[in-house]
Amino acid sequence: MKKYVFVFPLVILLVLQSCGNESTNNITPDSFDRRALLSYYADSLIIPEYERLAGTTQILSYSVTDFINSPTIATLQNAQNSWIQSYTQWQYCSLFNFGPAVGTFGTLLEDIATFPVKVSGDQVRKGIEDYIIAGDNSLNNFARDTRGFMGVEYLLFSGTNEEIIAKFMGSEGQKRKNYLQAITQDIHNRVVSCGNSWKSYTSDFIARNGTDAGSSISELYNEFVKSFESIKNYKLGIPLGNRAGQTKPEPATVEAYYSGLGFRMLTYHWQTIVRVWNGQTRHGHDGIGFKEYIESTVGGKELSGSIVQHIGDVEKSLQQYPPDKALSDAVINEQAKVNEIFTELQKITRFFKSDMSSLLGISITYSSGDGD
Repeated sequence: MKKYVFVFPLVILLVLQSCGNESTNNITPDSFDRRALLSYYADSLIIPEYERLAGTTQILSYSVTDFINSPTIATLQNAQNSWIQSYTQWQYCSLFNFGPAVGTFGTLLEDIATFPVKVSGDQVRKGIEDYIIAGDNSLNNFARDTRGFMGVEYLLFSGTNEEIIAKFMGSEGQKRKNYLQAITQDIHNRVVSCGNSWKSYTSDFIARNGTDAGSSISELYNEFVKSFESIKNYKLGIPLGNRAGQTKPEPATVEAYYSGLGFRMLTYHWQTIVRVWNGQTRHGHDGIGFKEYIESTVGGKELSGSIVQHIGDVEKSLQQYPPDKALSDAVINEQAKVNEIFTELQKITRFFKSDMSSLLGISITYSSGDGD
């Protein structure tokens, strides 16, 4: 996510210590099987979703090649549909943005899912059209908002189908073809590399089963909260104009702006948050998850009940969204309904963030300017 994916200011919440009979001593004896939890997450949620993502990015690459070789309405629509399927699958993986997803210069999310896309350059840096005009397909830069899924979306969805095809014709169109192919292949290569690395990383992931900073539980929990907050703050808060310093909505900052699928992608992302909380696979298998982990602590069943209730409230608010509205339009013309979703997400933040952290004895280790 672009300039809007800020690194939040450091907040160390609560490191639980044994305090005799004081009420702050919420953690039960360390009997919960965290190895089983981590094993289930790796084998049933993380690795299978990355494998599916690799398959969809391969199909996207094939479809883009077909379109490049023969730019027609049919091949364009096929490439567009492949993009939708692949970016949908990304919503099911984006939470697992740690471990092998962390590279030398950033994370997989930053590399392939930064939004919004930067179309035209300015005095500070170039936009996607500048790289195309220059014939620069090297991707040897940090302009992550000029490539990835949002770069592909811009090239495949910005305009009518006839207008899009026209841009891929002639000598200038060849530059556009080359750039589209380069960024599509880059997505696939990065996804495959991350997915393969997860298979060899799993044993280490399961072995690091403490709750200290740097443990697998800590990494997973922190990414769970961060991923949830990205829905609230970046997929809704900024487009609505609800963030500090904003004076009005900014509809062009929505995710998937050119395809108009921002709300659909937000919904898929939210479904992933709920599945990871419950320990459920996309196919309905209900295994061990954060819910069971929380319920093993003193006071955990009460917190779990509150979270389940608030999850239901969020989903009720999602159901009120006008199904025919692009999110960029809805943040202007359906503000009340979209703000209701934002408000319900704001309400559950405390439970996911502060209360879970406290009961599990896991610190928030990423910086957050959430202001919750």
